[in-house]
Amino acid sequence: YVKEKTNCRSTLIVPGLGIAAIATGMRGLEIFPSALPFTALFVVSHLANAALVTPNMTPFLVDSTTEEQRAQALAMRNMAQDVGVLSGAVALGGVSQAVGVPEAIMCSAGLQALTMIFFALRTGPGRQIKGLSEEGIHQGQFEEKKEK
Repeated sequence: YVKEKTNCRSTLIVPGLGIAAIATGMRGLEIFPSALPFTALFVVSHLANAALVTPNMTPFLVDSTTEEQRAQALAMRNMAQDVGVLSGAVALGGVSQAVGVPEAIMCSAGLQALTMIFFALRTGPGRQIKGLSEEGIHQGQFEEKKEK
């Protein structure tokens, strides 16, 4: 529904990434007297990803690629996710061993925030995906909307 009203799937993805980044960052602050707020923030960050980010990534790729490019784009997205999960666990494990778990959690939140900023700048409402019906060969690239 939101995509049809705004013509921009990032309308849901960007806030989801932002909510997840904030909730993750708050977990790293170590200001909670018990495990309950920490657990609640964990649930909030994962619900934001599960409800707003993950279900919209595949349609976003489908919208921004040609039929010939789709299989490769979806495979690359899945591969990037797998590599990110594995390398992130190793890298943040090293950070937690070197400086501590709260710092590793804050690094994770920072990476999520950078991802949100990058994605918002590349796909925000002021940008439009070249559609298959527009002039030119569709390459999945983004261009500025032209004001009439």
